[in-house]
Amino acid sequence: MKLTALAPITLTLALGLALSGCATGQSVADGCAELETASQTVADGVTEATGDLTTDPDAAAAAISATAKDFESDVADIENTEVREAAAPVVDAISGFAVQIEAYAADPENADTEALTASSDEVDSSFTKIGDVCS
Repeated sequence: MKLTALAPITLTLALGLALSGCATGQSVADGCAELETASQTVADGVTEATGDLTTDPDAAAAAISATAKDFESDVADIENTEVREAAAPVVDAISGFAVQIEAYAADPENADTEALTASSDEVDSSFTKIGDVCS
């Protein structure tokens, strides 16, 4: 499997962190600040885990699954409804990506790389939509 398909997710996660409007202040801004912190954590977790994907796919899959669950919990803790709802597609996309990584880990030789790439692309697009609220 070519792991170059995973590069866009790292880039998108990093770009998602550059949300200029996510600062302290009003209610939406506070929610965006919480989301920015959670996004940094998920970006770090995914980046670290995908680095282990070829050498230890099971550990990578477990780490990404844990990261996805932590992100889901962090988003659920955001009190601002608008921000939490904007982040819901990201939660779904990262959870879907974790499922694809688990499938890869279970059978790397026969993994559906197209599904993995599509899942990575979904994470990318879901993060860009957060900018509509946190900008």
